[in-house]
Amino acid sequence: MGDRKEDWDDMLYVIWMEMAYAGMKGLQYYDPDTNTWLQAHVTAAYVIMQVFRKAGEDFLTYSFDQRNGKEHFRIHLDRYSISIFNIV
Repeated sequence: MGDRKEDWDDMLYVIWMEMAYAGMKGLQYYDPDTNTWLQAHVTAAYVIMQVFRKAGEDFLTYSFDQRNGKEHFRIHLDRYSISIFNIV
């Protein structure tokens, strides 16, 4: 049947990664001219992403990489730190 703890850890990681991604993706709904967010739920995802960034030096990192001649945006969320910080 498999290791249920490992399944839970995978699901938890994916949920946290999705929140980090939503925070980044939500920047498209920010209007710097008026300093406003166009969607409330996007604001929440962005704030949560900022908490991730401030949680530790390597908890959430992002970069641009070149692959096959194209630029890719890469998000890394430290899976191990989720359990260390006892966030859940």
